[in-house]
Amino acid sequence: MMWQDKVIVWIGNLFRKPSVEKLGKIKREDLNNLFKDERKDVINLSITRVYNFEAHYDVTDKANIENFLKTDWVNMKIYSSNYDCDDFALQLFSNFRKHFPNFAFGFCMSGDHAFNLFVDNNKKVWIIEPQNDKILEYPNPKYKPLMVLI
Repeated sequence: MMWQDKVIVWIGNLFRKPSVEKLGKIKREDLNNLFKDERKDVINLSITRVYNFEAHYDVTDKANIENFLKTDWVNMKIYSSNYDCDDFALQLFSNFRKHFPNFAFGFCMSGDHAFNLFVDNNKKVWIIEPQNDKILEYPNPKYKPLMVLI
């Protein structure tokens, strides 16, 4: 596909209303268990802190999230000292939750980076790099969440 064709597809996606199909649910306890980390601190507690407020969350598949990302503009912003990784991740989190408030889609922070994640209908966790919309498998050595907000 030539770059001109990609631009036309991208422009068309900008005006599409986002849609994400609900393909199941996950309970809060099951979601928390997905982040039981093999890395333990000195008193043998999981390092990753998960903050969630609902009894259960809706889940979807990776294809639905990829389609949502095609309609979202966050990755088109320019990285700067005034708009950095946490701004990208918070904006994507906010944009998704505005349309789909009860889905297992989160904001994460590691020691020096912020990013997003979602849980699919197979209870698999996926990482999203909001600066380029790449979806990566979890766990991932570059993306180790210390804090997850869903």
